[in-house]
Amino acid sequence: MEFKIKYLDDKIIKKALTNKNKDIRNYIARLISHTTNIPLEELKDNLDLVYPEISSNVNIINSISDIVLKNDKKYFNIEVNLYQNRIKNLTYTFQLVLRQIKTKKYYNDIKPITQININAFDSLALMISFSSKT
Repeated sequence: MEFKIKYLDDKIIKKALTNKNKDIRNYIARLISHTTNIPLEELKDNLDLVYPEISSNVNIINSISDIVLKNDKKYFNIEVNLYQNRIKNLTYTFQLVLRQIKTKKYYNDIKPITQININAFDSLALMISFSSKT
């Protein structure tokens, strides 16, 4: 039986994470700090929200990230995943690279991208059921 956790719905996650409330922004900065070991002081009040439509190509569909932030050094993409989908998350990262390249001179100025996945699924159970079918 498959069910969807309503409070983890994309619309709710986007609304919560992109809120400009100072407490929520500080929470996001702490989340990034704890997962990347970047000092909180470098992130706090230094993250700009990026428009969530990250597609760099009109032929790519469903490229709306949960939240993308950037500072003067990096991009940070935070995704809440209800289901395992590595390709989709990789696609977001690739598109964030591509959108930085406007001409060939930009190849040397690409900001690194950190993808943070918050998974709301049991990855161990998926691996066991996957391996049992081989």
